[in-house]
Amino acid sequence: MEPVPPDVGLRPLILRQLIRAMFGHRLVTGDRLVVSKLATQLGASSTPVREALLELSTLGLVELIPNRGAVCLPFGAAQLREMYLVRRVLEVEATRRAAEKLARDDDARSTLGEIRSTLASLRERGDAMEGWLHEAVRVDVVLHDLIAENCGSPRLCHEIGRYKELMVCVRESVGNEHSVQQIALEEHAAIVEHLLAGEADRAAEAMGRHLDHTAELAATVLFPPENRRPAR
Repeated sequence: MEPVPPDVGLRPLILRQLIRAMFGHRLVTGDRLVVSKLATQLGASSTPVREALLELSTLGLVELIPNRGAVCLPFGAAQLREMYLVRRVLEVEATRRAAEKLARDDDARSTLGEIRSTLASLRERGDAMEGWLHEAVRVDVVLHDLIAENCGSPRLCHEIGRYKELMVCVRESVGNEHSVQQIALEEHAAIVEHLLAGEADRAAEAMGRHLDHTAELAATVLFPPENRRPAR
């Protein structure tokens, strides 16, 4: 793993490095994660490494064993789908709860309008546009964050946030698959239209379909059937 840049928030960067290593099969089931060794490889102190491992344990990616440190748990298509299932439960409810506020709050509607305009531009101009992929991923993050932050439940927002770094890594890893982002643009556009219309149930249903579809696409791209290996 490459060293993380100095003088920035290290925990999320270290977390992403470890998740990417799992996606790339550089860390596999049963591998021990020794804090001191990881800190040396990453050019960081032990504290953010421990914090990252603790967060990975809450996601079910590693097990913290007393006096042994952290051990990688099985992680493949099945586990990724399970994580998306949890995310689906959280974000569908957040979408339903956020719909009323997003429809009546002027600032929120303005942001939704900007998201709609960006989505329309991306869909119209296609992936030949310079920076298309980066902008498609950016607006994806903005929409999901807007919904979580306006769901009216700090606890629900916090639980959704726990999966944020994992989802960033998924987006980065499947990002070169333009077809994935093109499909996501259509699904995001449907969610936005329902939110602007104050249609809570239809917005929630659209979010559920989007996350179901994203889970299958991500599992297929990250863990192609011909490359899947049984957990050891």
